[in-house]
Amino acid sequence: MAILDLADFRGGYHVDTPSALMSSNDLLLAENCYWRNGLYKRYGIRKYSATSFTGTLQGGMRVYIAGAWHTILAEDNGATCSFYYGTATTFTKITGLTFSTGYSVEMDELNGNIVAVNGNDKPALITYASSTWSIATLESNDVRDRGNADWWAGQYVATASTKYIDDTTDAQSETTADFSFCTTVDGSGFWAASDFTFNKVKLVNAQQTATTTVAYDYWNGTAWATLSMVSTPTWTDATGDKTIEFNWPTAWARTASTVEASANITNRWTIRVLFTSAPAAGKSCDYLTLSHTQYLTQVLGGDKPDIVLAHASRMWLFSGNNFYYSVANTVTGWDLLYADYVMEGGPKIRAAISFKEVLCIMKDNAMHGFSGDSFDNFLKRKLSDQGAASKRSVAVVGDYLVRVWNNDVWMWDGTSDVRVSKHIHSDVSSWTTSDAAAAQYRGEYWVAFPTDGIALNFDPDTMRSDDVGDRRVSFFKQRNHAVARLFNCNGQGDTGYFLGIVNATAPYLARLDSGNYDKTTASATITMKWKTREDPFTSIGEVKGYRRVKYHLADTSSTSSYTMKWITEAQTVSATVGATVGSSTFYTELSFPYLIDGKRVAFYGEHAGLQRAGLLSISVDWFKRRF
Repeated sequence: MAILDLADFRGGYHVDTPSALMSSNDLLLAENCYWRNGLYKRYGIRKYSATSFTGTLQGGMRVYIAGAWHTILAEDNGATCSFYYGTATTFTKITGLTFSTGYSVEMDELNGNIVAVNGNDKPALITYASSTWSIATLESNDVRDRGNADWWAGQYVATASTKYIDDTTDAQSETTADFSFCTTVDGSGFWAASDFTFNKVKLVNAQQTATTTVAYDYWNGTAWATLSMVSTPTWTDATGDKTIEFNWPTAWARTASTVEASANITNRWTIRVLFTSAPAAGKSCDYLTLSHTQYLTQVLGGDKPDIVLAHASRMWLFSGNNFYYSVANTVTGWDLLYADYVMEGGPKIRAAISFKEVLCIMKDNAMHGFSGDSFDNFLKRKLSDQGAASKRSVAVVGDYLVRVWNNDVWMWDGTSDVRVSKHIHSDVSSWTTSDAAAAQYRGEYWVAFPTDGIALNFDPDTMRSDDVGDRRVSFFKQRNHAVARLFNCNGQGDTGYFLGIVNATAPYLARLDSGNYDKTTASATITMKWKTREDPFTSIGEVKGYRRVKYHLADTSSTSSYTMKWITEAQTVSATVGATVGSSTFYTELSFPYLIDGKRVAFYGEHAGLQRAGLLSISVDWFKRRF
């Protein structure tokens, strides 16, 4: 007689490795459990948010602002996508700007400024000041005022031989009512031109006019075209400031010298405002001011970023193959010079993350590195031929950058990029990876596949090589994890909770590490399952007989049971073990029919109660059979 002891199950589970090639601590099944100096049932999932949400929670982040940790969420209710904040379970809407519906939202924070993007709308800026949360377009907080030395203005007279009359002195002086913006000639008005782009003109103390038929034009390189207006003055209002604000035209061109041969506007960014039905008397204002409220739109050139990242004390925006970065330590100061691109590896940037002071930018089939801390010393280089499957699947865990790519999990240590999931490739390749979401939690990489309701977790320190050089880590599979975004609340003074966005019929923020059972709307058991490899003990081809098996199990908080199976090539024997209550752990011994034998055996177990459960060891006595 001999005794086989199994007490180490830290090897994780396999689906693509034959049992004969597995180590003794590897498992064929490790579901709803993980290794914690024993194989223990995972913690439960609880609804965390008390606020009722509708539609879809498109994104969010955990951030420390105003002396407290906050969760920021983006709720898409089908009509608008609004933003909410909360320090605990209750959330309050941030009034102001909203996003379009149907797009995932990404966020990051720099020095108290939260930037949100969705790939369709202009980037938004969420701030907190004077006990009030506010949200507006990012560029509205980065207005460029044009100095008097940089712009010119004057009258446009439709019937004159020199139509563009320079009156810059009056346009810039504060003398009362000395700049004429409207004459009595139909189709006349005024113009403004600058060496630098602008999209806002304010007429200070503009007189009331009787006409409302006005044309707002810009030069598109070929002809005068109509501006798309943001704010149009009501010229018939009483005398006062009147503001013209328009969307920066991507087709805007510097005015050519052939445009009515006017030196005043040649080679400058020019608009003109023409009163097609002139008033009976000319109208004036004190002076003009020019500014640019959409400079970031101009910098982006029509791009709508779908990834945002705070790295190296700058905020970075990613769209298509391009990326843009702010001035250091602020989310303002965007400039056409502060931009770059990566072409190799696919049609667009899929993900980006900060790793060991390098900005790692991932496409479909490449990872690029962007290092340095200023425009003068930035260095771009290709790091790997492997990319990322989704923007949210990337996380830094210890000394590794981990992500999902090409239906596998990959780890980058700054030098080598290796696949670590070959032994569970059949599982990963059967799940939807394009919306995978990951986070570091307690030194482990956790990645959820929300479409499939699955999550994987592993400790990167378990990485090892097999005898042919393939790398692997110890994966454990968790079910009921339809989690679209993960938040590790591990900042200094934070709760330490593990939170996740769950987009159920009524979406909510869930806590993923609470209790011994799942409780969202009702209590649900967590079915922990494990199965050891098919163990040959000493010889693969030798038939053995088995007498008894002893299990060392975790006790439970109330009466429940474990289901056990003993599986050979041709036979399966099942038994039920009543769990001891309140003794920390306990041993139980089972005897099986004498005729049970086989060349190898696997041990299966499960626990489906509302209690904590675990497996610490298995011992079986066996003997060689003659026949």
